[in-house]
Amino acid sequence: MSQNDFVIKDGVLEGYNGTDEEITIPSEVKEIASFACCKNDKLKSVTIPNSVVTIGDSAFKDCFYLEKVVI
Repeated sequence: MSQNDFVIKDGVLEGYNGTDEEITIPSEVKEIASFACCKNDKLKSVTIPNSVVTIGDSAFKDCFYLEKVVI
């Protein structure tokens, strides 16, 4: 997983372009935008750090293989 795989603007995760099955959202992220990881068919596990205070609507919509979310 590369930091370049994450699209982050002003502390908001706007997207994830990587292909990893397991990701940890960087601690600089304060908010996950609506539809940020929508339709990612690779994600199986996401770890969300304590720095995240808001998760937008449908942030992980249609991530059919997502089995585990750790907050």
